[in-house]
Amino acid sequence: MKIYIDELRLYTMMKKQGIKSYKQLAEESGLSVNTLWCALNKKHASLNTVYLLSDRLGCRMEDIIFVEWGE
Repeated sequence: MKIYIDELRLYTMMKKQGIKSYKQLAEESGLSVNTLWCALNKKHASLNTVYLLSDRLGCRMEDIIFVEWGE
């Protein structure tokens, strides 16, 4: 199983929270910009990354991800 950030859903949640950039989101979530960049560029995201993002955005983790089930 791999977890990916759904960029459109993430962007929508950012706008609802008044967050204007991915850099701002990373800083306010306690993530490095590089970690966020990797998660957004189709490298799977860790549960910790998803948790920190969803916590800052005030949403459920399920609201900003999609899951790819492997064999």
